[in-house]
Amino acid sequence: RDRRLLTHCFHFDILRSYVDVYSDCCNIMMQKWSEASSNGQSVDLTSSVTLLTLDIILRCAMGFESNCQLETDPETSKAAKYAASVKALTELIAERILNIVHHISFIYWLTPEGRECSRLLGILHDMSTHLIAERREALADDAADTHLHGSSQASHKYRDFLDVLLTIRDEDGRGLSDEEIREQVDTFLFEGHDTTA
Repeated sequence: RDRRLLTHCFHFDILRSYVDVYSDCCNIMMQKWSEASSNGQSVDLTSSVTLLTLDIILRCAMGFESNCQLETDPETSKAAKYAASVKALTELIAERILNIVHHISFIYWLTPEGRECSRLLGILHDMSTHLIAERREALADDAADTHLHGSSQASHKYRDFLDVLLTIRDEDGRGLSDEEIREQVDTFLFEGHDTTA
């Protein structure tokens, strides 16, 4: 059901509307590389490309301007904290796969690694929950503006993936539950930016 509801989000014409966003995000990365190069500094390509893909996904799929390529301190930037958490979680998952005792979930969650994994998952879920709540509020405000003024004052010019998740209905008029929306957002944010990078 979910896949059928979401398929139209990936039509080529919809994806084409994001080209300017891709370009803007790439320009930020290239500027950072240029500055590092002119100062004789090396560049961590993995980190740069990870932040680039996170920036693109946050802007295109979630309509969230994170500034994550410029604000890279996890203590002050939610997006940087998210990216650092994904990196640490990926390492924990790889370690868990290699330790046969950690395959037993109730044992794993009692270990320091399991507790750290749980903490990191909390950070990822908090980010998703925050993005969903923020967008739900923006959509409600936009609907109220449309009702009162007859026109939309939408904060962004295209309908993104999160908009679709929040408003889509099947043939029975049922939308996605909050849990289903969060699972889709988690998948896009985590798998989308980490795998692409």
